[in-house]
Amino acid sequence: SKREQQKQIIIMRALIQRVHSGSVSVRHSELHNHALPPSHPSQPEPQSIKTIGKGAVVFLGISSEDTLADCDYVLRKTMSVRLWPDNNNDNAEKNKQWTKSLLDLNLDVLFVSQFTLLAECTKGKKPSFSRAMTPKEAKEMYDEFLKKAREEYKENGIKEGQFGAMMDVHIENDGPVTVLIDSQNKGG
Repeated sequence: SKREQQKQIIIMRALIQRVHSGSVSVRHSELHNHALPPSHPSQPEPQSIKTIGKGAVVFLGISSEDTLADCDYVLRKTMSVRLWPDNNNDNAEKNKQWTKSLLDLNLDVLFVSQFTLLAECTKGKKPSFSRAMTPKEAKEMYDEFLKKAREEYKENGIKEGQFGAMMDVHIENDGPVTVLIDSQNKGG
């Protein structure tokens, strides 16, 4: 049925990019001139900057149907998916791709909340974001997601952008390797 099809597409999404480095800065939205690039001399300095070295930049989209179980699943998959080679192995497996995870290598993660990952572009020319969770509820879930990431994985290695802010994200891709994880495909 149409209702079942609609339910299948409302999911939490994490877009993971393997990086050599990444950073996020928050713009002064009330002072920022959106007609000019962020680097223009007349633009105000960013409010805050968070940086990571080797690791992953993860864009997280939270849908209106998501639960804490979705958070747990997406976080577990994000931290354990094998996106890096094993460069420390001395045998014939040296440099074998897809053998190490963020956890295995103790790498940093920069999480950026991004409701636009849930855009639906099937009707007209303007994207619809109706599948995204309301900002108040999404902020609560995002904060819980980050709390759990710091508790269960690496407190000092988890960085984040500012929820709901206009941000500039800088990524030095490694590969590039980009993987999409969604809470609909819970397989383990």
